[in-house]
Amino acid sequence: MLLAGPGVPQGKVCLTNVSLVDIFPTVLESVRAAPAPEDALLPGRSLVKTAREPDAERAVFSEYHDIYSPTASFMLRRERHKYVHYVGEVPQLFDLELDPGERDDLAQDPRYAAALASCRASLYAICDPEEVNRRARADQQQRIEEGGGVEVIASRGSGGGFSRAPEAFRG
Repeated sequence: MLLAGPGVPQGKVCLTNVSLVDIFPTVLESVRAAPAPEDALLPGRSLVKTAREPDAERAVFSEYHDIYSPTASFMLRRERHKYVHYVGEVPQLFDLELDPGERDDLAQDPRYAAALASCRASLYAICDPEEVNRRARADQQQRIEEGGGVEVIASRGSGGGFSRAPEAFRG
């Protein structure tokens, strides 16, 4: 990621892990705005602040839930390792320094058992993936039912009955 602007050191390479959740506090800092009370506890850290400070270990987390996916997936990046947890499936572990293309899954390699366990523990300190998956699936099912069921939703076509963009924004 490249970052430039007031308060950002020029030519510095920052090795601290960052995430999309850092964009919101970065924008707030850049326009000198305070978060609304309901946003004060959101995760994320200004990228400008991160760029000004020494590199630090920082875990970043993401999760993915799709109605057509067989299960939820969760990703945790710590230091050089990327851990991918699939609910009910075998996890994956990658060493991003040795394998930036994520071609060599190390989760079953006994030499990486400690890294795998550490990443898993870090993930479970953030959330319970099984519980989050259960809640996401229940919410998806409720939305399907509120929409009249799969057949009704499918009959609406690709729009799915969602609001369309105003005419001015259509290409």
